[in-house]
Amino acid sequence: MAWLFKGPDYYTDKLLKTHTEWAALAADDEAGRTRVGALLQKYSGKLKDTMYGDGAKEPQPAQCDKLARAWIDKSVLPCLQTVLRGVDFESRKNLSMIFCALVRGDHAGFASTALTACPTVVRSLIDEYADYSMALVVGPMIREGLRVPAVHACILGGGGSEEDAEHAAVTVKAGVRDEMASIEAAKAAAAAAAEAAGTEHASARSSSVHSDPANDAARVARNAVLGGMSRQLVELVGRWAVQPQFEVAGDAFATLTWLLRDTEQKDQVRAFLLEKTDTFFPLFMALLEPWTGRANFTVQLQALKLLVEVLLDRDNFEVMVGFIKRTRHLRAVMKLLRSTQSAVQFEAFHVFKIFVANPHKPDAVVEVLLANKDKLTEFLRGLQNDRQDDLFHDEKALLIETLEGGLVLPEGYEAKLIQPRQAMGLDRPPPTTGAGRAAPSEAAGGDGAEEEAAAAPASGGAAAASASAAAPTSAAAAEE
Repeated sequence: MAWLFKGPDYYTDKLLKTHTEWAALAADDEAGRTRVGALLQKYSGKLKDTMYGDGAKEPQPAQCDKLARAWIDKSVLPCLQTVLRGVDFESRKNLSMIFCALVRGDHAGFASTALTACPTVVRSLIDEYADYSMALVVGPMIREGLRVPAVHACILGGGGSEEDAEHAAVTVKAGVRDEMASIEAAKAAAAAAAEAAGTEHASARSSSVHSDPANDAARVARNAVLGGMSRQLVELVGRWAVQPQFEVAGDAFATLTWLLRDTEQKDQVRAFLLEKTDTFFPLFMALLEPWTGRANFTVQLQALKLLVEVLLDRDNFEVMVGFIKRTRHLRAVMKLLRSTQSAVQFEAFHVFKIFVANPHKPDAVVEVLLANKDKLTEFLRGLQNDRQDDLFHDEKALLIETLEGGLVLPEGYEAKLIQPRQAMGLDRPPPTTGAGRAAPSEAAGGDGAEEEAAAAPASGGAAAASASAAAPTSAAAAEE
């Protein structure tokens, strides 16, 4: 009758005896793989009860420490990823919960000693987002592992090799091409339905794309890895957070949010964003580009909310200052203000206001705002006037006031517009309004000769009808 009184010790000891065989999963040993998988399937549930309790009895710290020491002594961590692949789904969930409990409780120094010594174990789990059956299991493990500073730093950095850069470029490029194909299929179906109904669908109209989005995304991903970002982080942002499977994409984005908003590692995140501003933000801002085919409503909204949280965090003031110096970021946000989704417009407004309210705007940013001043003020006056938010309306009024009277003409601004026109054989200088300000129909330059000023946004109602038709203009191709 002794079996009636089996407690946590029995199941813990029973499974711990097999830990020496777990290494078989990492080796080419099919018999060992099957044996260990069967044992885990049989006992992992009871082992989970050891860590969390079984409802009738609370978990025993001594047993938790015993399990942690066994995982450390038997070197389970290095083969954990292979272990997860070799067992059934229920056993994966149990092992995931056990791992999270060991890290959270730091039993026997599991997190502070063992996991700190091999942080790449958690980083490598990001690769499992490629497998739908593994993605939702490894997500909680990665986020729990981010509590360990060494793991957090390992996921942020550690790139630089040519092999990793090529792997990231191929992975991101494949993801963009897959999504572009699905979007084109959806457009074709919508156009066919519209044709059958005798109407013209917007997707049937031709749109000009200056370059291949997939190649652009691959180039950005490659540069990010060569710039020092880890391959797994690049693929997390560039591929897994925009997966077609909603559950996988949601979990990947939750991991990205945890990575950037971890309150325990704020100093580490700030240092990373300051150092990698020119490699991380181009990768992240691609989530917001509607013309690339990579962004849908959910991704745009989540990315915008995360961007607002990061930039408006007091601890990230230097990051915000560096971000709003780049006119490419301003142009991306101005495009999002034209979104037909009011939620995306609202979040984009909170990023746009930082550019306008900045008392120390770079000349390039002022030029873009001046070139689109009239269209922007018209848009802001019609932006979500029915929203019941006094603070929002006060901020709108402040932005309009700043755009109308608070922009100082940069030195040499007139010459930047006149010289391109003369090169095109246009004798007349661009018209000016007010105290020497350039007319808003003439867009100014940006972060280099290849950059163009953004189109003015359009909002709902009458303002939308007039402003949405505006196309991006450039100083080099200004209208007569």
